[in-house]
Amino acid sequence: MLCLRCWLRKDSPFRGVTQDSLLDALAKLKKSRLLSSEVDALLDPFREDTFQLTCSFVSSSRSLGSQPDPAYNDGYTIVCKVGGGESECSVQAFPSENTRIEDLRPGDDLELELKVLGFDSLYQRVLFGQVVDTPTSVEVELPVGPEDSVEPETETIAEED
Repeated sequence: MLCLRCWLRKDSPFRGVTQDSLLDALAKLKKSRLLSSEVDALLDPFREDTFQLTCSFVSSSRSLGSQPDPAYNDGYTIVCKVGGGESECSVQAFPSENTRIEDLRPGDDLELELKVLGFDSLYQRVLFGQVVDTPTSVEVELPVGPEDSVEPETETIAEED
């Protein structure tokens, strides 16, 4: 068994940033109450990456006040379970998702692209933020028809002798 001190070491070979290692970290947080500095050290490697997680919906509430990122203002905070229902977490969702969230029922599963925002020490759960998929390129198909075509203008230039 790996001790927590070994797990927290930045040079530890056991600290790969994968979805499985994130779920392991969530399980560790659930099992033991850590000091805030230990929580920060445990979550730091995950803050730069995004993770596709299956979340089991528990409840939601409107996000009131200033959020860690203004993009979440007027959205919902979702409480859900991840990792086979073992770890409870909070997810900040974009306002564009409000209608979808209002239709959710406890136990509904959601596939979400998430990033670690922090830790809620009051409720002892990780706070995630929803991530928007940003396309790397955009393809636009323009309609082509006779009314859309433009005839090139031609001009005859007389040659001087």
